[in-house]
Amino acid sequence: MIILIVFCHLVLGCQFCVPVGAACSSNVSRHLDGEILIGGIFPIHERSEVSTSWTTGPPMVHCLDFYTPYYMAAAAARFAVIEIRDKKYIDLGDLELGYYEQDFCNSPVSAVEATLNLTNNSEVKAIVSAALSSSMIHIAPIVAHYSIATIASYATSELLSDTNIYRTLFRTVPSDQWQSLLLANMSEWFNWKWVGAVATDDAYGRSGLRIFINELKDKNMCVAFETYLPVNDSKERDKFLDQLAKSKVEVIFFYTTVDLNLHDFFQTADDKEVSREYS
Repeated sequence: MIILIVFCHLVLGCQFCVPVGAACSSNVSRHLDGEILIGGIFPIHERSEVSTSWTTGPPMVHCLDFYTPYYMAAAAARFAVIEIRDKKYIDLGDLELGYYEQDFCNSPVSAVEATLNLTNNSEVKAIVSAALSSSMIHIAPIVAHYSIATIASYATSELLSDTNIYRTLFRTVPSDQWQSLLLANMSEWFNWKWVGAVATDDAYGRSGLRIFINELKDKNMCVAFETYLPVNDSKERDKFLDQLAKSKVEVIFFYTTVDLNLHDFFQTADDKEVSREYS
């Protein structure tokens, strides 16, 4: 009941640099006292970079690109909990509804640390998260171990549909199965018979691209190439663009997250005069 009312979005806070050793112990939290707590996990920044040098101490995660929509969603969720609590929308008797919030850099390591901070509090009965698929894949098994119901509003990876592993995870968005079907139907509608497919080299990208390619094959369409690009690897990006310049494929589909900087990708493509239709 509480989980359904405190719908999709959540958490207020922001951080800029956190140590990796114990993940990110300087995470900023927002806490409203109560006997029953709603937990929240939000990536307030789109990307992060890790300094792996040990010359000045343990590796550090640097949060980059403050993302206003996540911040606003976090603020809205916290406000929703306050409204429910103060206006007594739910009768909890002598118990009071509270809120415990963790933000994190948009990376799996930071997400795990924030999740452990919540699950270590026995008063947290449910969690709402705006973590992307790449982070939720690591968050969901932890909360499942503690049997804490979790609502995800941004994680779309088809991998998360496995209820044997992610048995306490609920989503307010459809899985990538439907997105892949839509892209394949679009290719069929425009009669694109010879396409390229690119994804980030992670669980989200590989899973999504595999589904998309299978959908294309079911429609008797041909995939000229499938490429998986590591995040923040300019050498691999430039190598791929050099190969693309020699290809005759006219349409390329991208299956990526915000971790892959597509602005830099397309700017480099323009500089190399590589012209294609991108979707």
